[in-house]
Amino acid sequence: DDLAAIIAARISSLSATLAEWEAHSAAIDRYLSVSERMVMKHRADRLRAEIAWHDELLTALPEIIADHHARRTS
Repeated sequence: DDLAAIIAARISSLSATLAEWEAHSAAIDRYLSVSERMVMKHRADRLRAEIAWHDELLTALPEIIADHHARRTS
């Protein structure tokens, strides 16, 4: 339960960071060069990837824990 809560908190934190980044990016977009826009997009894409991975981890957590316990008892 603690691990699931920690992962959920991480997802929440990453989601908040992404929202802040996207708002910041939108606010400064008109001042950015094409390459700077790509950098801003890259950061947002990396945050989305982190969120997706943590979502998958949270979904798989019961299976991961069961596998860990099964390996310890055999």
